[in-house]
Amino acid sequence: MKSLVVYVQTRVAKRQIHNHRQTVVFHNILQKCKLGLDIANGEMPQLLVPSGYWKAAVLESGEFGLLGEGVAPGFDFRDMELAQSEDFRQRFPDLWDQLAPYVKP
Repeated sequence: MKSLVVYVQTRVAKRQIHNHRQTVVFHNILQKCKLGLDIANGEMPQLLVPSGYWKAAVLESGEFGLLGEGVAPGFDFRDMELAQSEDFRQRFPDLWDQLAPYVKP
């Protein structure tokens, strides 16, 4: 089964710690890491996403998954920004082909 996009690209003003629940692949604007428990094969049980970073995550397999996320010092929807395809096309023209699958049209 083809991987499903779980997160569209988002950016939050606060730091976030993501916890393993099911293997997902995180894309920190072209820096990729795999969140999971298979440390011997390069997976990480947690990932710190610095404030202001764009991120996207996809399921490696399956139809659904669960992802835990802690935000510090606290989450506020006013601090969150969802990626917009036209904005990203203009801001990252050289990367657009790689970013497009993770941004809603």
